[in-house]
Amino acid sequence: MKKIDIVLYAKYDEVNAFLNSTQGISYQYVPKMAYDSAIDGAKIIELSLSFASQVAVGVFSSWLYDKLKSNNKFSVSINSKSINREDISVEEINAVLNHQINKKYDVFGIGNALVDKEFEVSDDFLAAHSIAKGMMSLIDEPTQLRLLDNMKQTFGLKKRASGGSAANTIVAVSQFGGKTFYACKVANDEAGEFYMNDLHAAGVVTGLNQVRSNTEGVTGKCLVMVTPDAERTMNTFLGITADFSENELHLDELKQAQYLYIEGYLVTSDISRAAAMKARAVAKAHGVKTAMTFSDPAMVKFFREGVNEMLGEGADILFCNEEEITAFTGEDDLERAIVAIKPFADKLVVTLGEKGAWVVDDLSPAGRTVIAPNPVRAIDSNGAGDMFAGAFMYGITQGMDNATAGRLASLAASKIVTVFGARLSAEEHAQVLASL
Repeated sequence: MKKIDIVLYAKYDEVNAFLNSTQGISYQYVPKMAYDSAIDGAKIIELSLSFASQVAVGVFSSWLYDKLKSNNKFSVSINSKSINREDISVEEINAVLNHQINKKYDVFGIGNALVDKEFEVSDDFLAAHSIAKGMMSLIDEPTQLRLLDNMKQTFGLKKRASGGSAANTIVAVSQFGGKTFYACKVANDEAGEFYMNDLHAAGVVTGLNQVRSNTEGVTGKCLVMVTPDAERTMNTFLGITADFSENELHLDELKQAQYLYIEGYLVTSDISRAAAMKARAVAKAHGVKTAMTFSDPAMVKFFREGVNEMLGEGADILFCNEEEITAFTGEDDLERAIVAIKPFADKLVVTLGEKGAWVVDDLSPAGRTVIAPNPVRAIDSNGAGDMFAGAFMYGITQGMDNATAGRLASLAASKIVTVFGARLSAEEHAQVLASL
């Protein structure tokens, strides 16, 4: 069975004695800075549990019920959903546990839907067209069409694929073997049909059949330009994805996920940002954890207020790179930036390029997991961060600890930069997983 996260306000000795004496329950304490109560010695205790059978779930439900009824200071939260002690029954606790254990989706993603058109270009080409290297820039459709025609004639189209930051991450989760849903918006055009079919072929569930049938307009497209140093630069015409709204959220599906994954690029559109905030609220109300990525340094530099809105009180998992975290916090020093941002992230994942990554659960030395890099000869950095996040999310939702999930993410990211494009094949995902 899947792992679930439990937060208890209880006496450590009592919790430990129960877990050690009960068959069929595997557990791992999450390293947190727990604090003692001056009244009864209880602590905030966070742990991850896996149940071998329904019998074990039932035993745990009965234990929770007895504790809730016999001690009014005892409290419990399951996957961020608090259990109300008023009129609760063993059967209701059991139902909550089973609902969290048997989630339909591992990760439910929301983000832009863009058809990526990828080219190998020169630095001179970027300079000649005043394109900011290494950044994502929003452009209008006529400008994009002129650039597209120029690059087709000069360099030739290298690859076309369904893209978008969160979409790449969701595809990675799916290709590793996870269960995923992606909520997005495309038009009823050839590019929209291509996008939908490409996601479905990767095993991702969508509601795009319904969305496309009622949607006129133009599907968004992204020109991905890769220079000889493997740096990726993007010029994006959002098209109809800029109108992604609450109407495309598929909230009934979201409620059945372990995690909601939010793409930072949604901040550029007011209605898309509002949709992300609505999704966060629904997720919280139904015990769905939230993961978010900043996506690009430009998002935190030019849309800082909107990023703050989307981040809200914080995320269960926050992904960012070194440039993004320093831009968001205003701290030039990485260590100070981590201290500044940690209140907004239960688990902070900082990617450091060729230096690997850090996973920070708390600010103590024991609360940081260092993820070693896997040196390779990179030819295209497009999608490296998305792949890292996808592999890490897959690992965490399958019960891996930070070190194992981080190792998988590092391996996957090092693999993706050795090929052109933001996707690996199903066989390559399997090879990366087998190499753990």
